[in-house]
Amino acid sequence: MADSLRMNDRTFSWSSIIWKLFDDRWTGLVSIDYDDALEVTLGYGLGKHHAPIARSAGKYVPSPVKIKVYAKTAQRIIDEASARSVGGLSYGQVEFPMTLQLIEPGDDPLTVTFDRCRIVKGGSAYAEGPELLMQDMELSVMAIYRNKKTLFDSSRGVP
Repeated sequence: MADSLRMNDRTFSWSSIIWKLFDDRWTGLVSIDYDDALEVTLGYGLGKHHAPIARSAGKYVPSPVKIKVYAKTAQRIIDEASARSVGGLSYGQVEFPMTLQLIEPGDDPLTVTFDRCRIVKGGSAYAEGPELLMQDMELSVMAIYRNKKTLFDSSRGVP
């Protein structure tokens, strides 16, 4: 099934996104950057062609998810994660779910699920000016699912 050409119709845009953390809907997301990869190794053998004759199954590697949020949203995320920690103060060890949904009438929704997120990095740079104050956060994830589909081989279960 090929994709369809749209004429005079809406397709996914920033306003199509629903962002959920801790199973609640949030609105303070300004940008998100994520990817995952299969790191494969090529195998070589004898032959004048010197071309690979095999390939490994690959090692699944999800890159850290980088988000930019409003300063107040960042503090609320930290507060929510801290509240779920053992002592109520540490937020770097708490795992939580995160999803992005792209929804437009007449289109099948796209759902990206980030499994077992943890906050591993945060940063701020404030400057005088008319801009709204924002913070960068980096999340470690164990897997990324696109409409429940995985880049890695999930035939024997998932982690």
